[in-house]
Amino acid sequence: YRQRNEVKISARKVFVTAGAAFLLLLVLCYAALHIVVRSDWLRVRLQSELGQRTGQELQIGGLRLDPWLTFVVSAISVSRDGRALFQANEVACALGPIDILQGRIRSLSLHKPVVRVPLREFFKTSGGASPQISFGALNIEDGEFVLETEGGQAVALRSLFLSAKDVSLGGTAGLQLRAYLPQLGGTASLSLSGRATAMQAKIVIAQAEGKSKSRILERAGEKPVFDARFQVSMKETGKYEFNGSGNIDGLRWGGNEAFTGKFTSLLELDAKLQNALFSLDLETPGFPSGRLPVSLAVGAVKAQVNAHYSAAAKTLAVKQIKAISALGTLEGQAAVSLAETPARITGDVRLRDVAIDSLKPLMPDPLRRSTYNGKIAADFKLTGPYNDPAASGLAWSDGAKVTGEKLSLSSLSFKAPFQWSSAGLKIKAAELRGKELSFGKKGEMQIKADRVSVTSDAGKAGPGPMEIAAGFDIADGRFANPEGTRIGEHLNAKGRLIVSQRDGETFVKGEARTESLEMLWGSFFGDFKEQKPAIEVDGRYRAAAGELTLDKLRISLASAGSVEIKGRIQHLPDDPTFNLEVRSDDLRHAGFYDFFIKDTFKIGYPILGQIGATGRSSFTLSAQGALGSFTVDGNLRLAESVIQEKAGSWRVGPIGLDLPLKLRFPEAAKESSNETAPVGKLTIQQIQTQSTKIPAISAPIVLWNNSLRFPDPIQVPLFGGAGSIEDLAWRDIIGAPRDMGLSLRLDGLRLSDLTETLGWYRFNGTLSGSIPGVRWVGESLKSDGTITLDAFGGKIAVRGMEIEQPLSPGRSIKMTAKLDGLNLEQASETFQFGHISGVLAGAIDGLVLSQGQAAAFDADLHTVEKSVVGQLISVEALNNLTVISSGNDGGSVLGGIASFFDSFRYSKLGFKAALKNDILLLRGVEGSEGKEYLVVGSWLPPTVNIVSYTQEISFSELLRRLERIQKTGGAQSAQP
Repeated sequence: YRQRNEVKISARKVFVTAGAAFLLLLVLCYAALHIVVRSDWLRVRLQSELGQRTGQELQIGGLRLDPWLTFVVSAISVSRDGRALFQANEVACALGPIDILQGRIRSLSLHKPVVRVPLREFFKTSGGASPQISFGALNIEDGEFVLETEGGQAVALRSLFLSAKDVSLGGTAGLQLRAYLPQLGGTASLSLSGRATAMQAKIVIAQAEGKSKSRILERAGEKPVFDARFQVSMKETGKYEFNGSGNIDGLRWGGNEAFTGKFTSLLELDAKLQNALFSLDLETPGFPSGRLPVSLAVGAVKAQVNAHYSAAAKTLAVKQIKAISALGTLEGQAAVSLAETPARITGDVRLRDVAIDSLKPLMPDPLRRSTYNGKIAADFKLTGPYNDPAASGLAWSDGAKVTGEKLSLSSLSFKAPFQWSSAGLKIKAAELRGKELSFGKKGEMQIKADRVSVTSDAGKAGPGPMEIAAGFDIADGRFANPEGTRIGEHLNAKGRLIVSQRDGETFVKGEARTESLEMLWGSFFGDFKEQKPAIEVDGRYRAAAGELTLDKLRISLASAGSVEIKGRIQHLPDDPTFNLEVRSDDLRHAGFYDFFIKDTFKIGYPILGQIGATGRSSFTLSAQGALGSFTVDGNLRLAESVIQEKAGSWRVGPIGLDLPLKLRFPEAAKESSNETAPVGKLTIQQIQTQSTKIPAISAPIVLWNNSLRFPDPIQVPLFGGAGSIEDLAWRDIIGAPRDMGLSLRLDGLRLSDLTETLGWYRFNGTLSGSIPGVRWVGESLKSDGTITLDAFGGKIAVRGMEIEQPLSPGRSIKMTAKLDGLNLEQASETFQFGHISGVLAGAIDGLVLSQGQAAAFDADLHTVEKSVVGQLISVEALNNLTVISSGNDGGSVLGGIASFFDSFRYSKLGFKAALKNDILLLRGVEGSEGKEYLVVGSWLPPTVNIVSYTQEISFSELLRRLERIQKTGGAQSAQP
């Protein structure tokens, strides 16, 4: 047992000793090989041996051995006949024992190699068998390939980088190379074969979706997406010909969009590379528009290129370039001068049949929503450095049509001269003309014009925004409200607009002047031709926030003055809200009144045509809210304002007003507010008529939350007495502008002054009374209470007074009146009807006055006996009553008795009358035996009875009888 263990220990020692000796031997051999490789002897021997075998001159700067078995040659150069063929800073060649047996190099890396190949040598054959050399990996870093012609000219390809696997050289296969293309996320295979005067090249590119781009090569699962073959040959004439064709099937680069198509190409070179002819035909069923700066629907493309290169002239002439696609057709020629640094290009390019609708991606968003039928053409020249050319030319279109939800144009033509370069874009004096413009859809404000024209200049500096300066002309325009009712026509306007962009904002500045415009809006009609409306605007729009800032919006009329608006409008265009300041420093009353009020309403209200207004006003207002609901607050001032009748019969003013205000649209706030309403002041220095002057009136006034009211009674000295207007207020002047209420008190007004001023029958006495609860609602002015007047020693009570359309010439007045205790002696003297004494009472029911004349009533007026008042009637009064009742002179009734007495006693006097449809039924105060008595005589003489013989007459006939009385002097100053 001990002997067996000793034997095992001894064997283990032998193996360990042998292994250590072998390892030591390898280290010694590697050390010896390292020393030998770095020795000058081996470097010189390699230079000599390789030079003799290849017939080349070989220079090696140094040799070294890196782990593991990687031979590194530094500063190597190969030349022949004094001409360098190959140079490299460093060449690293990795070999293994197995690689040596297989005739294979595991990897070969070249750092900054320079390869120079004479063109003739490229096609020259050695006559012997080509060596079989393969590389497991081939890497080239910052290489250069130079192809030299027989004339000494050279074509160089610099900054070459290559990382390839499984590279084979020599034999019948020629060159086979496989490389990873990181830009394409795939691999490329290159094979080159053939000898002597003809060679064949094949390039295949494969891609696989989802493969990691960090991997150098990936064979499995890749799909060929590019397959091209080239025939390279040298003709007997010494020319070289490169003839190629290929297919592209789903090639992707820079994105997921794939490119598919096919091509053919031809390149012809002379022996000295002095001249070259090139042609290319390309077809693709769908151009990858995602590669363009703006996505356009290019569609299928057919392209042709024919070019000629001359080394002697140092020019590249593109004889023809043509591309046909769904966008249109491009044709042109160009020449590139290579003698200059950088090379310069000149060329002519023509674009035809470019569909406007296909260019919508280039348009602003609002214009993309329309459809365009028509085409654009352009001619332009290219000049300048090849890498920064400038283009100048003309683009135009004729007879295009625009159709959209809001915008339509039946005929659109334009011409746009332009200059473009990397420094920017300039468009000078571009012209745009259109016919039958329509903007706005059904249910919205619509604007139309027969003709529009625009002349504009535009510019864009480098990558900066576009700036446009345009003049516009609108001819025979019109617009309608959302219901389709035309509210404006015969619009002719001109103006100018400047639009620019900066920091995400669009700046707009411009002005417009209207030469003619007629507007009909509700009751308003205006011909603006003499007013010359003008608009000035200066603002900016931030599309990202939907915000419009108005630094200035000024609207001016020649006679009325101007209004200026500033502020912001937000949440455009869907749900706009605004915060604006509106002001005017010089609003002229005469121009405003004449144009907006008098000229519009004088036909319906003739009195307005007899009134004039002077003075000036100013206001500063703030408006906040949305179109459907907003608030206006600020201050209104009137100065030296005068309202007067043009013939001078009356005059009110000067009027002064200082009024803080707050208005809410469309109606006042429903909930009461605790805020204290500020109080303004209204002053009227004088009210003057031809016979009366009313001194200054001053009253506080409040306009707050749509309520216009006078908090204190307005005291007016009037006709020797006083008038008091109380509780004068409009509840909501915006939501209900005709809902007005007041009450009126009159105390001691001299009737002589009042009647003279009003042109009535002049009579003496005083007038006192009250008009409680007057309200103006809708088209009617109503009094809820009783109007009591003290007149002729008695009282007149008016109830249910209502005035329909009080400002209209066709106004209608309705009322019921009750008379009590009126002294007939005072009344008859006043109206010069003759002398009548007594006391009158009665009622007039359903009185309707239309256009100043009675249209209907039921009247019962009669005398009442008073012990202290006698009842006498003069002959003159009896005669006038006879004319009214019968149409005959009173002398035929009274006979000779009239010559004996001046007056007669009566017991009753009066009448009952009903008027309807111009038919008056006149009855007496008493009826007997088929007779109606207007005057019933007393028991005591002298006495007389007056009978109404004409009981039913037309009211117009009654008026004629009253006129007859006037002419005969019975009532010379009476006015029926």
